[in-house]
Amino acid sequence: MVERRKGAPKIILTPKGENFFSIAERWDALWRETQILQASGLQLSLAISAAESISHFVLPPVHRMLNQHTPSIRPQIRTQHTQEAFDSIERREMDVAFVVREIVPPSVTVKPFLLKK
Repeated sequence: MVERRKGAPKIILTPKGENFFSIAERWDALWRETQILQASGLQLSLAISAAESISHFVLPPVHRMLNQHTPSIRPQIRTQHTQEAFDSIERREMDVAFVVREIVPPSVTVKPFLLKK
């Protein structure tokens, strides 16, 4: 699943390795979610994907608000590039994504969050 070349400083994933890596990431996310559910009892979750700048400058007040909600909502915020965010939404790993560039896949509803002035 990995390709190693003599004298090369890096290893490269084969196409099968890339497919497995995607499955492993989803499995890891599900495992973490089950551990949190088991430890915390009844709790809602919201998986958010966001560009780094949005994660740092826009989402902190949203995160605080979600932490004060009753019943509690456990936000899971993942920093991703636009294409990764759309892919995560399509795989149903994320509930919502905040991106800096619009891509309109047929299976995703896109709505503006911040309007340009």
